Amino acid sequence: MQNLLLFSALVAYALLQTCDAQSFRLSNTFQSNMMLQQSPKRARIWGYGQIGATVLISFEQFSDSVTIGGNATWSFIIPAHVSGGPHSILIEHNARIGLKESALLENVYFGDIWLCAGEGNMELPMKDILDSTTEIENVMQYSSKIWTAKLQPSTASRELNEPYPYNQAWSQLKAENVPEFSALCLLYATRLLDQVPDHPPIGLIQATYASSNIEGWISTRVIDVCNTTQSPEFGQGLVEESSIWNAMIHPLTSNSIRGVIWHQGESNVQYNLPYYTCQFKNLTFDWADTFFDGTVPTTPEGWYFPFGFVQLGPMEGENDQLVSDLRLHQTFDTEVAPNNFNNETFMAPAYDLYDPSSPFGSVYFRDKQTVARRLAHSFVFLYYDRFDLEFVGPIPSIRRDDLTMCTVTYSWQVQFNGQAGDPSGFYFRRLDGVWVEAPIYNVTSDTLTYMIEETATEMAYGWSAKPCDYKSCPVYSTDRGPDGLPAIIMSFPLFKSP
Repeated sequence: MQNLLLFSALVAYALLQTCDAQSFRLSNTFQSNMMLQQSPKRARIWGYGQIGATVLISFEQFSDSVTIGGNATWSFIIPAHVSGGPHSILIEHNARIGLKESALLENVYFGDIWLCAGEGNMELPMKDILDSTTEIENVMQYSSKIWTAKLQPSTASRELNEPYPYNQAWSQLKAENVPEFSALCLLYATRLLDQVPDHPPIGLIQATYASSNIEGWISTRVIDVCNTTQSPEFGQGLVEESSIWNAMIHPLTSNSIRGVIWHQGESNVQYNLPYYTCQFKNLTFDWADTFFDGTVPTTPEGWYFPFGFVQLGPMEGENDQLVSDLRLHQTFDTEVAPNNFNNETFMAPAYDLYDPSSPFGSVYFRDKQTVARRLAHSFVFLYYDRFDLEFVGPIPSIRRDDLTMCTVTYSWQVQFNGQAGDPSGFYFRRLDGVWVEAPIYNVTSDTLTYMIEETATEMAYGWSAKPCDYKSCPVYSTDRGPDGLPAIIMSFPLFKSP
């Protein structure tokens, strides 16, 4: 009964948006205590009113007016504004019949807004992560620098102009909101503030939908580009194409944001996997093109819409090939981020964060602190030229010494966890198509030699649904400190002779 009532309410809300809203109001995306994106991007304020009425806006030295047209909506673009606050924005509605109404947005701040989107691992709240009590207390130390808002998980059959009512309205960080807010989202912000002390205030929008396949997050434009087909298996707990985009993302695109962090992919291991590269790549382009001022450069180098993602974590019990393929597809099959397809992507590996004790299943690993740090460090390295940080794990140079031996050399300092006879982390494909982990033959300070079968024609690193136990994979970087990144997931052909 409760689900039926919720469904009825959502349908009624969607139908409401099909009608011309003759009464004056702001779009529900605008609230007192909210954050707007700082310069060089601009903010857009919009809402509904009576056709023919005049609407005026007053904000500091900026003022403007507009007459409402036939679609019963009005909008203003506020010039790019530096970070800080609080500010007030006054909107006045003067109807033709002489009725005057007004709306006042109070305690508005400008800063950098990040959209935190994805499925269950992005949704996992602060109260459910490792050492949650301590982490919740630590997060509150950043209350003067972080604002949060949380969308209601929802779907729609067409593009909505406004999201469904927020699960948590915009506010400066409050202790009562922290336990249920996305841990990865909040911890990413704190790690970003740690690394950039003069960073402007950060606004976080949580837009998550548990167990959601990527098809729900992409617009029909991306579906057309990728020629996505609905697999026969559709309907087994999957969301309809574009339905999350329609209800949760499209309504936000009328305004500007700094960028996106994304954690999704688990639901596509068994569904439409061959399409994932095209879908994810074009999602990053489409969101940048659709968000207001999404292509306005924000750095001298021309960066405009950074898109960070978490590479798929351990998925014990899943098919090794499928999980490994999806991890590769997340990098647009290049193995790294940024890459030649989109140089504004950045990545955090998570395949070494195995959590067998997670009460939600090991797929939902609880160490969000590590993955948030990796993601923030990657962004800061790329956007702030902080070369003391890492943005990618060790990348090897591989030589086939003879038919049964290969040697891997790394160009930077690495830590090898293993000795002769131990698993190397490198896999070779046998003639029967089965992947086998190669044992270590010898280890030096910068090389690892492992044994293979004579008929092996393909090699890979980390080619497993669960490559290792917690932070104990064979190869890590030590170039920039002891807590380095694990080596990249990769696959490559192996020739018969050296």
